[in-house]
Amino acid sequence: MAQSTVRPETTLRLTRTFRAPRDTVFQAWTDPEELTRWWGPPGYATPVVELELRVVHERFPAREARDQHEAGWTASLDKLATVLAGRS
Repeated sequence: MAQSTVRPETTLRLTRTFRAPRDTVFQAWTDPEELTRWWGPPGYATPVVELELRVVHERFPAREARDQHEAGWTASLDKLATVLAGRS
């Protein structure tokens, strides 16, 4: 795997531990039907999902954009935890 050239101060890293098998979490991220069950903050519907899995690097131009992005991910990951918990 290639080394990232991103400086630590420009990296957004979210960490979450789910009570679910690794394969189940991977499927939740990579199966379009599964993704519609948890993607987006509360009140957001995902009508269409098309996935192309690849390594991508993206930077946010402003602190406000980064902070909004982080808040959206937090809400989405909360929903994912709920979906995964329902499978136990």
